[in-house]
Amino acid sequence: MNDIAIVGAGLVGTVLAIHLAKQDFNVTVYDRCPDPRKVKMGRSDRSLMIVLSARGLHALDAAGVGDAVRNVALPIYGRTIHAPDGELAFQPYGNNREALQAVDRNELNETLIIEAAKHQNITFHFEHECLDVDLSTPKLAFQDADGNQKEVYHSRVIAADGAYSRVRQAMQKTRFFDFSQKYLPRSYKEIVIKPDASAGQSLSNETFHVWPRGTFMLSAFPKADGSFSLSLQLPREGENTFDTLTTESSLKAFFQTHFADVIPLAGDSLMDFLDRREGSMLTIKCFPWSHEDKVLLIGDAAHGILPFLGQGANAGFEDVMVLLEHIREHGDDWRAIFNHFEQARKPNTDTIANLSYQNYLILQDAVGDPNFQLRKLIERKIQDLYPDRVSASLYYNIAFTRTPYEQALQYDKAYQAVIDDIIKVQNIAQIIDTEQGETVIRDAMNNHWNGDEVRSPAHD
Repeated sequence: MNDIAIVGAGLVGTVLAIHLAKQDFNVTVYDRCPDPRKVKMGRSDRSLMIVLSARGLHALDAAGVGDAVRNVALPIYGRTIHAPDGELAFQPYGNNREALQAVDRNELNETLIIEAAKHQNITFHFEHECLDVDLSTPKLAFQDADGNQKEVYHSRVIAADGAYSRVRQAMQKTRFFDFSQKYLPRSYKEIVIKPDASAGQSLSNETFHVWPRGTFMLSAFPKADGSFSLSLQLPREGENTFDTLTTESSLKAFFQTHFADVIPLAGDSLMDFLDRREGSMLTIKCFPWSHEDKVLLIGDAAHGILPFLGQGANAGFEDVMVLLEHIREHGDDWRAIFNHFEQARKPNTDTIANLSYQNYLILQDAVGDPNFQLRKLIERKIQDLYPDRVSASLYYNIAFTRTPYEQALQYDKAYQAVIDDIIKVQNIAQIIDTEQGETVIRDAMNNHWNGDEVRSPAHD
């Protein structure tokens, strides 16, 4: 009865396998892609970057793989906003030079699989495409790389097979299964600016770079090898789409108009956009995540979210830790394990999905807005003056603590009311760094918080 199958050897599936193996389960992992240890970039021809924050790093450290991951990651300390006139504005993620860890998804996946393979009770089967699932047995049907089909039985199946989960598709055929998906009305393409192309240029490798331009934007993540992963996001319809950028001249003219400072940085790599396929972004919500005591959805298979808060992988890794808590609490009662897990996680993953969409709206335009920047400055000032209280910044609580997403949102609503009062004060932008500005902040905090000391339950 300690036999568990995981469908999907991606990030969440592999971390889950490690944790279950450490709990003495026999784990069999199936994946439709080739083994990334043998076929580089086997999961995608894109170079999607993953940002690891406190939630994800906690799960990785608990699995014993945190140091291995940090060895292939790069710390980033904030975002640099590139205005149309070339002016730069730095917005730190935290108050005390806290850093996120940026890592290439493919390199992270390979690192995790290498670490997982060290466990004797984990078996991988790559190039096994899941064709069908009998939920009640549970029985899995696969087709291998040679076209051979086979059926396998396991005591339990946990599906970590992503946003287009084949296991979830089987669950969608059951009664009372709720499912929704919503695509963002924009697509993206990614290229890599090689180290030799960006050498000696002014793009910092300690920050996430954003060129917000209203309905479209460009972003760049530094990579550990000195290169940058450049992502161009455009509307699917309208004047500026990938359908209008199909030649060298049209692409160069577009960048010259909107991102002129990137042209010398990218060099010849800029033309790689022409050969890249478009990627899509969507939000997925569903419920229930389990079928009886046999099958469970986890990670993107249960809750696909947009990447604009960097919480996709982190939320999935946090799923793993919450699932383990319920395994330890409920023993062999898998129906209770699954039910308590989904009830605990569903409200929080819905919250982070909604917040990720809101941050998409912020990133495309508001980050360059002076009023937005002033509110962020006030947030940091409150955080400086009240370091023991729950952070004034929603982003800080999401990225640098393990405060539940729902609770982080409630804290933020309270602090936004404080900031609403502060920002009404005449000349606040000029006095914010003075003693008078500190008095304004303390008065507003006292009016809203009544001197109560509110602390984060998971400020680590």
